[in-house]
Amino acid sequence: MKFTSLLKTIIVEQSRFEVLLNALTKPSEDRGGVKTKPRLTKKEFIELVKADPTTRLNNINIDTATSEQLSKVKAGKYVQWLIKSYLMPTTERQPGDNGYEKEVKQVKETFMEDLYKVTDDLKKFDRFKSRVKGEKDINKMTPDQLYDAVKDFDLTLATTTKSERKQADVHPGAKLVYDGDNWRVIEIKDKGVIGKEAACFYGGNNVETRWCTSAPGAS
Repeated sequence: MKFTSLLKTIIVEQSRFEVLLNALTKPSEDRGGVKTKPRLTKKEFIELVKADPTTRLNNINIDTATSEQLSKVKAGKYVQWLIKSYLMPTTERQPGDNGYEKEVKQVKETFMEDLYKVTDDLKKFDRFKSRVKGEKDINKMTPDQLYDAVKDFDLTLATTTKSERKQADVHPGAKLVYDGDNWRVIEIKDKGVIGKEAACFYGGNNVETRWCTSAPGAS
């Protein structure tokens, strides 16, 4: 059975976390009885499942949970896409090319480092799917295509009224210069510590954009 077909079968089975965990993080055997390596480490698997905003942890700490506790965790509807995107990344080189394995490793490391950004994109996609232009089947999208599809959406606009946003405090170091129905313009002139903190806030922590400065502690 092909990997994508296997993944779909596992996901459909009541989205059981433990079924996924065992299928993807434990050694298996092929038809010839030859043992094959796990597709994911337990740590990788947990991070990918947690990155899906629709995953239901049900107050379970999956890093230390028992088998009985894991049965209460429900993998989200985007877990299949996350796992596939991680295990089958888009690369410039093709299998067999010189440097292919090294490129795959680098792409996967970057994917994990930027996982919080993908989570933000999935939140937007889940909220604004009906307004996404073009392709609406996430299984036909790459992470970059997902970002392009949702980058102009603002989750803050979906959860607050215009009046509430006007009354809310703007982050120190920033100035609200425009507040419309679909987007806002934040001006940041300060080039010191306060300005940097504002850039980090509006660049990522506030789930609006993904600037290079968006991650906390970024330089």
